[in-house]
Amino acid sequence: MKNITYLSLIIAIIIGSCVQKTGTIKTTNVYHQTNIAILQKFSQYPIVAVDDGQHQSVLGNQWLKTLIGEKEFPEAVKNIVVEFGTSKYQWVMDDFVNGKDVPDSLFKKCWRETTVQLLWDNPVYEQFFREVRKINLGLPKEKRIRVLLGDPPFDEERKWKSRILIYRNLAFLIAENLHC
Repeated sequence: MKNITYLSLIIAIIIGSCVQKTGTIKTTNVYHQTNIAILQKFSQYPIVAVDDGQHQSVLGNQWLKTLIGEKEFPEAVKNIVVEFGTSKYQWVMDDFVNGKDVPDSLFKKCWRETTVQLLWDNPVYEQFFREVRKINLGLPKEKRIRVLLGDPPFDEERKWKSRILIYRNLAFLIAENLHC
């Protein structure tokens, strides 16, 4: 847990130093190197957790999109576990990130009908899922990234926790900094 805290702090410092007056992240060699350093952690640990900043953070979402957009990401990561989606609609997310047609009204339930009402009702979460879909559509099926929706319905909380252990795949956990 101590290593996760240090990694989160390093990421926060680097993100802060990469912000321009426009509020966007500069694409720098240092930033790319930081992403690669995070991806290299998957050769050492089965789960790597990062802090995406505060909930609904536009800057945190921009950074996550650069990280998952690294060409090395699909080689290093098989699953992304997010707190901003309910496992009740896992089948919808599976279909969506694999390019199937999913009605918007059903797709939006993935992050809007969680145990924390209205917290995730922000465009940054939809943008993140759409970015994963875009990346997946450029990959062969066997290399695609799965998004696991980590906010369980009340009756499935224990089932979700055991699901990650059973799969024994690599996972990338995204949570707000107060959870790390």
